[in-house]
Amino acid sequence: MLRGLFFIILLYQGCSLKKEPILKESNHHYKKQEDINISKQGSLLYYAYLKDGKELIRVSKKLTSVKEGNEVIRVYQRGYYPLYDIYKNGQSCNSKNSRNSKFFCNSFYTEKDSVGLDTSLNVLASLFGLTLSSGFEYHKVFSSSLFQEAILKSQLLLVKEAIERDFFTTLNIDTLKINIPFDLQRFMKIVSKSHKDIILVYDKNDNFKGVVRTYDLKEKELFDATGILAKRLMRTYIQQKEEFETREEFIHRVEESSSAKSYFIYLALQSLIGNLKLENLKYDADNQFMYALLKSDSHYEKKIKLKISRSEAFNFKNRKEYHFRLLFEYSKSRISLKKIEVDDYLAQENISSSYQIDEPNYALPDIPTKGFIDDLPTLLANIKSSPLDSKKWLFVIGVEKYDNTDEVKYSKRSAEIFAQVAQKTLGIIDRNSYKLIGNKATSGAIEDKLKLMLQNIKEGDSIYFYYSGHGIPVLPNRVPYLLPKDKIPDFIKQTSFFKLSNIYNLLSNSKAKQVIAIMDSCFSGSTDGKSLFTGVAGSVLIPKKVTFNHSKMVVLTAGRERQFSNMYQKRGHRLFSYFVMKALLNGKREVSDIYNELYPNVKSVSNGFGDLKQQEPTIEGNRDLSF
Repeated sequence: MLRGLFFIILLYQGCSLKKEPILKESNHHYKKQEDINISKQGSLLYYAYLKDGKELIRVSKKLTSVKEGNEVIRVYQRGYYPLYDIYKNGQSCNSKNSRNSKFFCNSFYTEKDSVGLDTSLNVLASLFGLTLSSGFEYHKVFSSSLFQEAILKSQLLLVKEAIERDFFTTLNIDTLKINIPFDLQRFMKIVSKSHKDIILVYDKNDNFKGVVRTYDLKEKELFDATGILAKRLMRTYIQQKEEFETREEFIHRVEESSSAKSYFIYLALQSLIGNLKLENLKYDADNQFMYALLKSDSHYEKKIKLKISRSEAFNFKNRKEYHFRLLFEYSKSRISLKKIEVDDYLAQENISSSYQIDEPNYALPDIPTKGFIDDLPTLLANIKSSPLDSKKWLFVIGVEKYDNTDEVKYSKRSAEIFAQVAQKTLGIIDRNSYKLIGNKATSGAIEDKLKLMLQNIKEGDSIYFYYSGHGIPVLPNRVPYLLPKDKIPDFIKQTSFFKLSNIYNLLSNSKAKQVIAIMDSCFSGSTDGKSLFTGVAGSVLIPKKVTFNHSKMVVLTAGRERQFSNMYQKRGHRLFSYFVMKALLNGKREVSDIYNELYPNVKSVSNGFGDLKQQEPTIEGNRDLSF
């Protein structure tokens, strides 16, 4: 995510108070309209999803899964029709099959009735010593009045009218002075309307994609509403793969949108601010200041003063329209107002203000692919090899399938590709590369090979150490250990060589001038949400602090104390390792630059996995080192 993102909101609407809001006019028109055309006339436009039968929550071109408590309405060119008459086995809701009718045909727009067996029949049967089991049939009666009432309350008329008559005007994204990390307009175009009750979203081919509601945000504080609306825009944008979009393009779009939260926040803020106007204008002739109250449709207001000469003040105060220009800065979940311009006049003093934003974290949709799409091999093949350097040494450990505990999925793949990436981007020769991956990552092999490599290190050499596997905080003191393939977690403390502090000291006390360690393990006793200790919640174990030579060594670790490393299913890698390699393939060589690129990506993607799987990489040691 961009650390500092400036964006300018240009709003040129007039501030005349004589013009009534469009929504008020529309609602008045709708209330007079008594008849809603309940039919399937004309082409199907879209499906509308109504919560509790009357609150519009979204629309879509294709029918998707329906949650309990939602009603689906088919919107036609000349009519509306509920979806309740379609259900399993093709049976109609007019069927009197009691069980199926009861189960499948419950609707907000049907009135249910049941008819029991005639009581007189039971009386007659009892005279002959017979007993008739009581039974009943369900009759589903469609209520046009309930349906019409729901349509009027749901905003469906407003949405349909907006689509058909093009009441909405497109936000001109091209003219906005904003730096975005990817070309959003390739996939989505957002349109809005002055009353800010809904936002329509179209795809790159101008096909209607969905609606985002804003009418329920009117009474919320502007910046609280901004975070909510940004989340809704993001979800609409990534909810499904486009017809002519490849799986890889879709995955890229989903992942890039996660790192572009600031852009969605910008769009949300622009939409919610709406029309601006000036009120309570008063001129101070002695100091030549015009004082005014700047107000927006969203109840946001701010007192401002403008430096205006006496010769211009009268005409300025009596204008019918003003043009506004607001400059906001977004950084670290806060929006700061930096500048206000009214026409050509700059607001003076007391302008700067800061507001906390609830960043739009969300669960990513399921990617429509059986496996994964790994873009790293292609990136690796397309980059130029760095000159070979015999003073660089690589030691890679990757353990996926353990003999005595759960696997670390994709650890083997990440270790194998990391070795290739490091060799090509850093110029490490095969002779100086030690790769203990999969079945080769036994305790004996790791200890022997590491000692062997360190014997070969000369003054001025560089060591690159990579580990992907389980990290163990040995109880009761929570001392962190590496876990080789053949070791049992509960007995690793009996082999002191694999104590993390011992590994770090062997590396940092060597003759090498610098050591860079990439540790895709969090040493919390849990990986991918699974604890390594029976009966112990690994995610709450805090490993003991490890010391090493901070002047010649730096360590990048997959997550913080209480966190654990995640796999990245969509790419077939460990999450942390993937973004380390991506940074190297993107040309990053300074440790600080690599960390600054991977940290927001890992954090953002892991947020999509859920609150309990949040992952924030850490850095410790000399940040000034370079690969």
